[in-house]
Amino acid sequence: MPDTMRTLAPLRVVALCLALTLALLVPGPVSAGSAPASSPCASAFGVAEAITAAVRATGTDPSDTLTGALLDLTLATCPDRDTWLLTAPDFADLLAGSEPEALLAARCTDSVGDPAARPGCVPHALVARPKVVPTVKGAQRTRTYAIVGTSPDELFTQMQLNGSAGCPTHALACTNIQPRIQPLVTTGSTCRVIGVRASLSIEAVVPRWTGPARVYPELAAWWKLAAKRIGTHEAQHIRIANQHLAKLRREIIGKSCSSLQAYATKWSRQLTAAQDAFDRKDAERPWPPYDGPAS
Repeated sequence: MPDTMRTLAPLRVVALCLALTLALLVPGPVSAGSAPASSPCASAFGVAEAITAAVRATGTDPSDTLTGALLDLTLATCPDRDTWLLTAPDFADLLAGSEPEALLAARCTDSVGDPAARPGCVPHALVARPKVVPTVKGAQRTRTYAIVGTSPDELFTQMQLNGSAGCPTHALACTNIQPRIQPLVTTGSTCRVIGVRASLSIEAVVPRWTGPARVYPELAAWWKLAAKRIGTHEAQHIRIANQHLAKLRREIIGKSCSSLQAYATKWSRQLTAAQDAFDRKDAERPWPPYDGPAS
């Protein structure tokens, strides 16, 4: 082959690679109802695979240098190691039969370039676990039980298992409410209620996330919202109990002493029914969304 041809052949490949890169990176017009654009990580893989295919179309295999450079493009674009590993299997031609984990390990530990400058080499960033415990407004005492986990599913499982130590089976949290009612009655031939001392003893039982020490930032944000939801739910149980206690104070005055037991039984059933109705309604409210890694 003449020297000129040996010089021009690589240039044609480079030109073709640049054209493909520009075509894939510059978005075209998007019509209403069209599919959303892929992530930057997937786009980088697409560019790298297209360049690899273009080189092979010339009848030659990509050099190790080119393949390494293309992989570095994906590592520089993907936000973290987890995203790279999740995306890589969809681009088998670029991987050329190599296992993603092995390929990633090789590119992130070699001496070419600076691995620290490749976000795809860095594990998903972790943050300190938030020491947030559900706050139950109106509770006089709060007791906690420990849960551990690295995903919402794991934390839910722990709450269902460990919450039974102080709550009904499978309850994630609960509020133990004990009414204290002391009627004041007249003496003499007719016994009637002329007043009442009534109060509630309230203890909330809620989960306390104890491990691991460092977690995904998405999970930390999710737990803060989940803890708030738990606290708000239990606080509503306390409000319902207080509303029924106020009703008791109004209705019990003037009743005969002989009717007190029947009234107390009816009042207790009404309170339980109101609490159960709230639980059923609130169960339909969705939990905070979570878009982080599964574990």
